[in-house]
Amino acid sequence: MRASARTYAVFAVGVGVLVLVAVLRSGGGAGTVEVFGLPTAGPVTDWGLPLARLALDLCAVACVGTLLAASVLAPAGSPESARCLRAAGWWALGWAVAALAGYVFTLSSFIPMPVQNLLAEPGMLDFGTSLPQTQALLVVLVTTFAVAVAMLVRRLPAWAPLAVAAFGLLPPAYVGHAASAADHDLAVSALMAHLLGVSVWVGGLAAVLLHFRRSADLRVVLPRFSTIALCCFAAVALSGAVSAWVRLDALSDLWLSRYGLLLLAKVAALGVLAWFGRRHRLRTVAGVADRGVRRTFVRLAAGEVTVMVAATGLAVGLSRTPPPPGAGGGGHDHPVLEYALAPFSPGALLSEVRLDPLVLLLLALPAAGYLAGLRRVPGWPVLRTLSWHAGLAVAAVALFGGVGGYARAMSSAQAVQHVVLAVVAPLLLCAGAPLTLAARATGPGSQYGPLADRVPGRRLTRPALVTAAVPVLLLLLYGTPWLPWSLAGYAPHLVTMAVSAGAGLLVSWVVLDLDPLPRPFPWAARVRLLAVAAVAYLGLGTYLLVGPAVAAEWFALAAPPGVPDPLADQRAAGAVFLLAPLAAYAFPAVRLALRRQAARARRPRSALHSSPMDDLPVYDVVLLPPPDVNAEAVRLSRRCAEATATEFVLREDGLYPHISLYMANFTPDQLEKAVALLRDLSSRTSATLLEGESFAANEHGMVELFFRKTDAITRLQEDVVAALNPLRTGLRHRDPVGRVLADHRLTAPPTARANLDLYGYDEIGDLFRPHITLTRLQQRDHPLDLGLLAAPSAFTATYQALALCVMGEHGTCTEIVETFTLDTAPVTPTA
Repeated sequence: MRASARTYAVFAVGVGVLVLVAVLRSGGGAGTVEVFGLPTAGPVTDWGLPLARLALDLCAVACVGTLLAASVLAPAGSPESARCLRAAGWWALGWAVAALAGYVFTLSSFIPMPVQNLLAEPGMLDFGTSLPQTQALLVVLVTTFAVAVAMLVRRLPAWAPLAVAAFGLLPPAYVGHAASAADHDLAVSALMAHLLGVSVWVGGLAAVLLHFRRSADLRVVLPRFSTIALCCFAAVALSGAVSAWVRLDALSDLWLSRYGLLLLAKVAALGVLAWFGRRHRLRTVAGVADRGVRRTFVRLAAGEVTVMVAATGLAVGLSRTPPPPGAGGGGHDHPVLEYALAPFSPGALLSEVRLDPLVLLLLALPAAGYLAGLRRVPGWPVLRTLSWHAGLAVAAVALFGGVGGYARAMSSAQAVQHVVLAVVAPLLLCAGAPLTLAARATGPGSQYGPLADRVPGRRLTRPALVTAAVPVLLLLLYGTPWLPWSLAGYAPHLVTMAVSAGAGLLVSWVVLDLDPLPRPFPWAARVRLLAVAAVAYLGLGTYLLVGPAVAAEWFALAAPPGVPDPLADQRAAGAVFLLAPLAAYAFPAVRLALRRQAARARRPRSALHSSPMDDLPVYDVVLLPPPDVNAEAVRLSRRCAEATATEFVLREDGLYPHISLYMANFTPDQLEKAVALLRDLSSRTSATLLEGESFAANEHGMVELFFRKTDAITRLQEDVVAALNPLRTGLRHRDPVGRVLADHRLTAPPTARANLDLYGYDEIGDLFRPHITLTRLQQRDHPLDLGLLAAPSAFTATYQALALCVMGEHGTCTEIVETFTLDTAPVTPTA
């Protein structure tokens, strides 16, 4: 950083400190009233605590902002991205130091004891581990180290440190001044949303100003940040208004109390920042590539950041200022819930509204992201769009409506909320195919690269883990103290809802199979998964109907007037779990049945047989591509079909893209042995890195993508053939291009004839050319412009999914019998 930049940074921080001091003096937050005979923490703590909090907030905001710039704003390969990461490490260190200082000053204020006396007795510092305020600072301290570790681990996605840093903003909010508000949940939620919005907005602008003001990438970074800043402005304004409503009893408190006047000062600062944002949009965002416009941006941004730092000092001072006497913000006392809860009636489930700013922010982000994808993908199915937003809408109803309010006080309302968040909403969201939309909206040449390639979840989508997700969740939730713990506080309830929704999304993602999966799932595995989830909910519903009371002590304390007997309410919850999930799962069940019926309808027309006397399907041992390559193969197959008439089009839910290794007929008994042999083979075989080499269309009309042949894939084919060839039954009737193999064998070249005689498959050894067949042209001699296709390098990837498929007409893979994961350590290709 140049001397001028350092000078400006010192000036901006100085402005924040001056504003903080002025607010503390005018608002009554400075110093404590000394009472004769009672100890005090002393002036060092009185002034050091708010200054440490200001330092903590500024370092946290800067850390989040620089990580945002590195992982979201900076173009791929930008040198400024690495500089932002280094800067974020230093900001994380400052954040940790400020958290330690805040720990000492907070403990000094609470005991109370002067700092120098506290440090002279180190044993007293352990007392802070039992106080919520200091516990939160210890969590922040651990978070800063986690941020540093996440930046060093290269396997983690670029957004992981940003997510960890964003989490580090929240613990102080949960135990801060908002926690004492009458409507605890609403106040804490508003403050958390406020902190997230402010940190992304302020920190992001500071990072753009410091690290990109002289970069050629500013013309890309600034428009992107401008969109984010507008969203943050809306979030900050809404959450700030909710926080003010919670803390004030009447509108007149705004001008009749010092607390209200400081709130008006914050509103004025927000108005000034809105003016800065409008000036940016009118004068700098579009034309920042011009040098004169860039200077204008730097001046405006410098002034804007100064106002932001001043507003941060004002916010810290406001948190130390007592609210007007008797302020409650409309909240009402409740024995255990700490928020208003009207007497229960069936109509209240529909009429009651409890807006949660933090959850609203979390729902708005996927809605905005989906709309952004729609702008880049014309012709996206309307039903998928409606399904996605319907999923968000039903989740909002369950969270913000009467169900959300009563869910922590009534067993039946909690059951309704759980079913909506864990079953109904996930099915609707996954039916919207968001990952497919992201894959089509982005690509290798886009700003972030192909997003489908970054979808984590290979370990999460292990069949055993996915199948156990719902029953294990329900067993832990209702068979342990988890349920009463989750209902007793805002944060535990939020975590429980997130875990339930996550399990539901995982199951729905696999069952519906509308989006690319990290690993293929056979039809039978999906049916098994759906059946296990349905049986788990049936079992829970039956237990609640006939079993003993669950969390009876909590519901007895929390139930509002008008609730029937708690045990009767539990019986109603059991009925919800018995009926609602089954009704929701009917859609994927019907879909799975229709897909099975379609697969069976295809088989008599297209399955190849070993002889006219035997009715055995042909099985194909294949390598399945990773999700991004799979999506690219499907896209190119569709592009070929748009250019000319084709026999088939690859799909992500059938006619799977694949690389054939070996084809043979098996009886049911032989098939079972083949599966066992392939499972054993996959456990001792490494994944292989394949490089896309060229496209070609042969004389049979097959449009194929060929890979460079390597020793690794040659050995893999040899191992597969050696394992399965002894099991095969006879010679297949036809090959993928439709030739009768018994006739073709008579005229085939010697090598191909020898392979057919020995292995029942000709493309082995020297004749093996690994490839993916994209489609087959109806007019075999019709030339296809291969320029329509992408670069072959788009298919270069690590292939780690071996599968046994049912082979259909034209060599298509119509049904996956079973998949086998190869070792994740790829074999370096050698020719």
